[in-house]
Amino acid sequence: MPPRKTKNKIVLESDSDSEIDLPIVKNNDKNNKTNSTIEDSTINFENYQFNSQTIYKYCDSIDSSLKNFDLNKTKELIKKIDEIKESITDKKNMNQRIIQELHLENNTLSNIQDSIENLISNINKHEEKLEKEEKLKAKENILNNQVVKEIPNNKVFTTIKQLSDALTNEHQQAILWRINTDAEGAKVYLQNFEPNTDKKKKTLQGTINILGNYNRSKGIRESYEVKVFKDDPKGSFWCTCADHKFNAGKKNIVCKHICFIVCKVLKITQTYFFEPVVKRLSDEHLQQLLAKFANNSDMWKDKQYVRKSDFITIDDFKIFPNPISDTCTFCYDEMTNGDKDIACACPICKHCFHEECMQVWLESHDKCSFCSNNFWTYYKRIKAGETKISLAANKL
Repeated sequence: MPPRKTKNKIVLESDSDSEIDLPIVKNNDKNNKTNSTIEDSTINFENYQFNSQTIYKYCDSIDSSLKNFDLNKTKELIKKIDEIKESITDKKNMNQRIIQELHLENNTLSNIQDSIENLISNINKHEEKLEKEEKLKAKENILNNQVVKEIPNNKVFTTIKQLSDALTNEHQQAILWRINTDAEGAKVYLQNFEPNTDKKKKTLQGTINILGNYNRSKGIRESYEVKVFKDDPKGSFWCTCADHKFNAGKKNIVCKHICFIVCKVLKITQTYFFEPVVKRLSDEHLQQLLAKFANNSDMWKDKQYVRKSDFITIDDFKIFPNPISDTCTFCYDEMTNGDKDIACACPICKHCFHEECMQVWLESHDKCSFCSNNFWTYYKRIKAGETKISLAANKL
């Protein structure tokens, strides 16, 4: 507040910039204040505009000359000042409300802006997805045309060896040789087929579970999954084995497990499946596969290719090569198909023995007398009373 002044004159800032003297009260009778008279000059407070400077001047004048006003005039001035104070308070409250409304409006605008940006981002992603789908579809059409053109010109071979000899890829030839032999490291078994029930995976037809090589250190067979696709630009199969993941594209090969399905189970011995960069079955061969892998198919009864569970039973020692043409390593008798009822076969090397001879051998040994694998410990346990043994829970 400005320093107080002693003069009894207040200057009000108005449109005319006039100077107005404060009214001076004359006391004619000290004992009778109600008879006080006021000079004719008065201040019109109704329409007068105040600013900060005039308010400061009023405050100084009122403080220094309050005694010169009568009671009514003082109340009127105080009332007017209170009104000014209320108007200032109202203006501050209004400003605060405006600030709050602006803040809320800014938040709303920011949310709208974020929603628009998210919408634009989703539209861009959708456009990218559509572009990829169009490219894949175009590529698929090209590949389908290639397969259709190649199939009639492909010669059908009678054996896997003939097929292997007709191929130019030495890596693929080696894989076909491995599935064409009953060597210990090459034996593969089917377990089951699980049809696809996920509607989002439109091209996936199902998953084939396969038992692969026998792992000596773990005492179990390795297991893999082969997924079957229809009209997929990446091909008809995808396998979880390392050979498919790392060498399929690098060496342009089909892994052993897929070759087993194509050549040994489906008995497809045509070069068309192995030559293109993308390995695709014809529609006819794909339908044959799905029919053969149906749950009610007779294929699942073929013990030569199928082992439905991870359990070892006596049946695993009754899978014979066809035809049987071996020599029992204990008694040295020649063995033929007529010896099946009294014979057993090693699940790993497929060599045949007389069952009685093998039981005598196992009284003091745990391993196969022909290939020296220790899988025969399971046979001893089964003969001791266990009906089936879980491979997952047991290690040799």
